[in-house]
Amino acid sequence: MPRSPLFCAALVALGLGAVPEARADLQQVGSWFVVDERQPDGSFSHCLLLNVYYRDTERVLLGLSLDPSRHALLSLSDPALTRARPKGERGSVAFNEGSPLTLRATGSGSLLRLDLPPWPDIGPRLRQAQTLRITARGSSAFFRLHDMPQALAALESCAATGKPPLSSQTPLGPR
Repeated sequence: MPRSPLFCAALVALGLGAVPEARADLQQVGSWFVVDERQPDGSFSHCLLLNVYYRDTERVLLGLSLDPSRHALLSLSDPALTRARPKGERGSVAFNEGSPLTLRATGSGSLLRLDLPPWPDIGPRLRQAQTLRITARGSSAFFRLHDMPQALAALESCAATGKPPLSSQTPLGPR
């Protein structure tokens, strides 16, 4: 089954779907989508968790990628970021309204990428997180993280094997 137009738009917005030759498999885990991203030659690159949120009529996309070496990156595509004034190359994340972690941020327009701390440090914090607040460019976004433990288990499995794990849900992409 082909990818949905919304998902394809999400990948392009996050800068991860720009290579049409690269094949990716997609699996739904709770409210999240897990996809393996590949290089143009077909070799495995990284896995991505993606969730779509809404603020009024605006679509906000939250992504978390993990590569085989366990480098993690948080991605946000949010129309509010295009209206915000950039404030340097820093952003922050706070889990469960705790103390924020200051992180290196990159991006342009409505796209923001935040380099996360090493996976052994950030993975357990994400697994326990029920909420996430991202602050960057003078703007802030708040997310409820439903199904995070299951989604992170799928992301870790995907990063280790190069394929999203099979689930009891119907696959949404090519197999």
